[in-house]
Amino acid sequence: KKKFRLNLKLDIRPDVIKSVLAVTFIIAGLLSLVSFFTQDHVVNAKIYDLLGDFFGAAFFVVPFILILAGLLLIDSIKFKYKELRVLVGLIGLLLSLSGLFAILSWKGGEVGEQISEILSNAISKVGAILVLLGSIVVSLVLVLDVSLNQVIEFVSDIFKKVKEFVDAKLSKGEKPKEDAGDI
Repeated sequence: KKKFRLNLKLDIRPDVIKSVLAVTFIIAGLLSLVSFFTQDHVVNAKIYDLLGDFFGAAFFVVPFILILAGLLLIDSIKFKYKELRVLVGLIGLLLSLSGLFAILSWKGGEVGEQISEILSNAISKVGAILVLLGSIVVSLVLVLDVSLNQVIEFVSDIFKKVKEFVDAKLSKGEKPKEDAGDI
């Protein structure tokens, strides 16, 4: 018996494969972004539900991950946040937020449930929260390309300015208002 054999060879250059992947990632990212705003179309609703089921409330990070992954594959596009460290930071942020949301009984999605269960069983619920908060900080440091010292200085400066504002109001004999909208 002769076997039927189809001998097709797909000869595609690596740069073409890279281009196809880049376009695919960018389109997927843009479609997921569109799905946030218009769930009244069947495909958009499916994308929205799928991302929500997997990542919970943290799925707002997914479009940025996909778009950046696509842009990383295009050598001719240059901008500040087109770096692998940003992609790693965004993925870390997505996973950390999903886990934290699940632990706090918010929408964490299936991924968040798995992360929270593993961490809670290994180091307790409080320990898991601390690890996830630390992971969020590390992810933001990677994405924003700032050191922890810069973050602490920034937050410290904000507190100093608020304190100076309150002290100035108190020294004029004014009582601080209950409404924090003036600060």
